[in-house]
Amino acid sequence: MDWKWSALMISNCDLVVKRDEYARADIPEYWIVEPRLRTVTVLVLEDGEYKRRGVFAAGEQAVSEVIEGFAVDVAALFVDA
Repeated sequence: MDWKWSALMISNCDLVVKRDEYARADIPEYWIVEPRLRTVTVLVLEDGEYKRRGVFAAGEQAVSEVIEGFAVDVAALFVDA
């Protein structure tokens, strides 16, 4: 698997446990979608740990570093929220 995203329910499991599990599974990119904040955090795996590449909000595009040409309009994720 090259890419993973997760919609948060704002829990320790989402912020710590899943991140560790995905790193152990060697998933190179992990996106955290935070509906309450209407943001997308992009994390990239480097040397076994995730490094934050950006926190994107409405009016911005979250861009993958792993999947060439893949980007998401953050505002479009929350149209019905």
